[in-house]
Amino acid sequence: MMLIEMPFRTRADIVLARQYAKRAAEAVGLAAQDQTRFATAVSEVIRELVAVSCSGRIEFSFEEARVPPLLMGRMHANCIGEGQPALSAHSDALIAARRLLDHFQFELLDKGATRIELGRRTVARDKIRPLAEIKSSLEQQHVPGADLNAAFTDQSRELIASLQELQDKQQELLRLNQELQDTNRGVVALYAELEEKAEQLRAASEAKSKFLANVSHEFRTPLNSILALSRLLLDRLDGGLEAEQEKQVTFIRRSAETLLEFVNDLLDLAKVEAGKVELHPSEFQLADFMRGLRGVLKPLRINDPVDLVFEECEPIALIGDEGKLGQILRNLISNALKFTERGEVRVRVTYDRPLGTACFEVCDTGIGIAPADQSRIFGEFEQIASGLQKKNKGSGLGLALSQRLARLMGGDILLESEVGRGSIFRLRVPLEAAEAAQRDGSGRTTRVLVVDDEETFRYVVRHILASESNYELIEAQDGAEGVARVRRDLPDIVIADLQMPVMTGQEMLRELAADPRTRDIPVIVSTSLPITATLLSELKAASKVLSKTELSRDTLLNAIRDSVGTRTSSAHADLKSLNSG
Repeated sequence: MMLIEMPFRTRADIVLARQYAKRAAEAVGLAAQDQTRFATAVSEVIRELVAVSCSGRIEFSFEEARVPPLLMGRMHANCIGEGQPALSAHSDALIAARRLLDHFQFELLDKGATRIELGRRTVARDKIRPLAEIKSSLEQQHVPGADLNAAFTDQSRELIASLQELQDKQQELLRLNQELQDTNRGVVALYAELEEKAEQLRAASEAKSKFLANVSHEFRTPLNSILALSRLLLDRLDGGLEAEQEKQVTFIRRSAETLLEFVNDLLDLAKVEAGKVELHPSEFQLADFMRGLRGVLKPLRINDPVDLVFEECEPIALIGDEGKLGQILRNLISNALKFTERGEVRVRVTYDRPLGTACFEVCDTGIGIAPADQSRIFGEFEQIASGLQKKNKGSGLGLALSQRLARLMGGDILLESEVGRGSIFRLRVPLEAAEAAQRDGSGRTTRVLVVDDEETFRYVVRHILASESNYELIEAQDGAEGVARVRRDLPDIVIADLQMPVMTGQEMLRELAADPRTRDIPVIVSTSLPITATLLSELKAASKVLSKTELSRDTLLNAIRDSVGTRTSSAHADLKSLNSG
């Protein structure tokens, strides 16, 4: 709806147009600063038109059909000139108007005619007076001439108000900057405190592991003595035993055996935590291994209604730590036998040749585990209360130790269970990754380079890897520095961001891939960008692509283990191929 219009031809009309623009902006509810912006843009454009001998008219209208509604100043001008218009779209006045407003349109018509639209966003239609009332008010305020003194006074007031507003905003910015500095100091202090706490936790963990290892080792000697002496008594080497005495010695021996099992688990767990467990890979036949396991575990079947079934497996040779693998499976199968009253415990193994992994499954028809408890059972000293638990005492360390050993071997244990229907424990272990697993567990550290311009993310990675004893962390703050560190230090794996100064993550990947010395080093990309199919296609050279928003300790460590293990397995395969050739 058009509110008011006026012609312009002389310099006096510039002041008059500014006054109309200011009143129209005020009438439709614009804030004081927006009123000044609109009025200034209108007056500057008309000043430019008058300066190049253009004349015409300006219409002020309220465009309520637009979203959001606009206060529009639409100018129609005729300029003197032969063949070419006298006004340029790149003049200072038009450029300034474009910056001040939300809508700007410049159009050259035939015979030197020009149309210019200037628009400013307004409040919603229902929040201002009726348009007919606004139009009537503006028409009543119309004056035939322009009061230059009043106009200059108004502009001076507007300038003073703008300067005061700028000064207030500057003061607010100074205050916010001071608050930000104080916050940064607090964050730095918090990081320092977290580092100190992390160091204390590491020291406490090391002390606990040393204590458990020393105490467990000292327990073994007297326990072995008790077992030996009880064996002598039961064998009656020094004379016969009465029935009650034999019963008492038998109880003593069983208690000592239970305690020794607990001490062995405790010592093994302490060694794993301290990074002192070494893997001893060797070649063994899977069928022979499963037969030996069945022979050891069949005597543990204490319930006649429970069958222990070992399915036939593929006759293949594996390379791995046979002892650690047997320790894990003995624990899983003995647990299944303890908590199954009827039905069966079935053991099967499959070999996935494309992935190079073996999957050992221990399935039972026992009591099952509730979903809320399934993550707890892999914790230390965790036991689920049940009627069978009271009959079968344990240390609560078996599953925790088994999970640690599985991960040390480059694998994992997964659980699928339903209360009353039984459980399935799946142990997945890479067959050809024994050398990679030995490297991580034999004291040789895995060198990790993290390349990210965010100190916070580098701190998070540093904190995660600090909880593991077999990682060495080095850092770089941008892609160029990262490439230099890779070529100098030759890390085992690189964790890199994409959006970095100097050199992006994509450029860094191309640089590393082009260098024969670095192209085989795996790179994990960790980014805050949405992981789309397009992004993944651009990052084919990366071994993994992780989202920073979903990054966790397990996600990062598993990605590192998988990437390093894949690289080592590939190198091992290349070496075998070279030797055979």
